[in-house]
Amino acid sequence: MRSPRVPGMDIKTIIKFCVSLGLMVWIFHSIDFEEFRVTLTSLPGAFLIYASVLILLQIPILAYRWFCILNAFHEQPEWKMLCKATYVGIFFNQALPGSVGGDLVRIMQLHGNGVSLRNSANSVILERLSGLYALVILMVIISSIVAPMLPDQSLVIPILALLGLVTLGFILLAYADQLVPGWRPFIFIKKALASIRIDYLKVLKSPGTIVYTLILGVIGWSLNLWAIYILGVGIGIDIPLAAFFFFGGLSVLASVLPISMAGWGVREGAMVALFGLMEVPSLHAMSLSVTFGVLMLLTSLPAGILWLRSDERSKQRDLIK
Repeated sequence: MRSPRVPGMDIKTIIKFCVSLGLMVWIFHSIDFEEFRVTLTSLPGAFLIYASVLILLQIPILAYRWFCILNAFHEQPEWKMLCKATYVGIFFNQALPGSVGGDLVRIMQLHGNGVSLRNSANSVILERLSGLYALVILMVIISSIVAPMLPDQSLVIPILALLGLVTLGFILLAYADQLVPGWRPFIFIKKALASIRIDYLKVLKSPGTIVYTLILGVIGWSLNLWAIYILGVGIGIDIPLAAFFFFGGLSVLASVLPISMAGWGVREGAMVALFGLMEVPSLHAMSLSVTFGVLMLLTSLPAGILWLRSDERSKQRDLIK
């Protein structure tokens, strides 16, 4: 199997890099670097280890969610391979400038293990969409708990509106190709959407798959938010757990938008603004976001080494052949 091509510095990548850099410069402009360094270096190692374990625990959960969707396609790939592909995909999403590098890696690894390219691609697309929906649902649940603590309860309204929009999007996905005109320039898009719609309907015909994917998504995101909470406590942020989950979840949701480099800059800006509503110093919120981002990258580095070694073994097999 050929290794996926590393995305180059195209215009979209350059724009994302500029967005991330601009936001980081703007945020750091009002922060004392010496205090920032002291805050980061004073974080106890036990908290870093705890948060790292929580982040890594997501891998089998995400892999099983992916497996559930593939099972609806009547595909049953090897569990070990899915875990490996998921882990490697996380590394590429964190380390590469593109926002879909990890997804392309997962598609190619799954296809290289005997699954059709169509099922490989559509399973990854639907898995990512189900993850987004699970995060929005989790935020709605948390918002009902945290609303009385917020200085401005109107913050809950955008979350409810987002749930409605995402739900509408999933409804329209069942008619996706029918919403695109049949003109020649749109033929390719129409065929691609028809393929996704057919596989999406397979998932809808399996209520168990829907329930499992959403529950697994909520559990996975909860582990992520719990890691943010652990790091925040270690840094010295003293706000209720529900508020940690709410502001952390909104920051992660903002970082999912494909407008920056792996969410850098967007996540930091969101955390500084949101945690500031609970009078958390910008320095602490910034330290939390940077620590979480670096930890996400560091915990995924072994996957990069694993991918390089497997790629080298693949080249050696090709030479032997």
